[in-house]
Amino acid sequence: MPKFCLLLSLLLSFTIQAEDFKSVLFSKLTLEVDDPLTESSWMENWKKAKGKFYFKNDAIVGEELPEEHHVAGAGRIIPMSSGVIQIEFRLDNSDMLQFGHDFSSEDKKDHLMRVAITKAGKLSVKAGLGWGPTTKMEPVGKPVPIKVEEGKWHTATVEFHRQKIVVHFDHIKVFEGEATANQDVEKNRIALQARGLVSFRNVKFWQGEVK
Repeated sequence: MPKFCLLLSLLLSFTIQAEDFKSVLFSKLTLEVDDPLTESSWMENWKKAKGKFYFKNDAIVGEELPEEHHVAGAGRIIPMSSGVIQIEFRLDNSDMLQFGHDFSSEDKKDHLMRVAITKAGKLSVKAGLGWGPTTKMEPVGKPVPIKVEEGKWHTATVEFHRQKIVVHFDHIKVFEGEATANQDVEKNRIALQARGLVSFRNVKFWQGEVK
């Protein structure tokens, strides 16, 4: 294959992979985070909040510690407004994982949005404000059925702009709703949470230009 054709093929392949979830909210996406979640990228960019996280079999494993009475959680700081978060995950021994975004600083912390995926095959979204005992998050729309296989890698993608939230599961749009809690606020943290044992890899974040 000529070098030009090979380069064009690679570029097209990257474009398709980057946007194969067919964005609903955005006309243009700029890739800001492309983290394969290697051991070194985890140590450099992520901070654990609860549970424990470790590198195993080319992925980061989040493990809940029963004595903490809290899901395992970690976050990566990245300024954001409107955009898209995408993760790959595998349920190793877990009935639920969550991912989404927060705001976190020395002076203020807010849980803002979470997408929850259960082993039983339900996807739900909640949004709100607060941190720790002050957290108040309300459901966004109703849970939707999805097909989740334990031990298999899946891809989950969430688009967000102000109150609007759109979720894709394995590159198919499965959810669209609007939060009642104000989401037109500053965001700066990608959040991962695991109940039981969950593997994560390939976390991406795109900043978006709204359609």
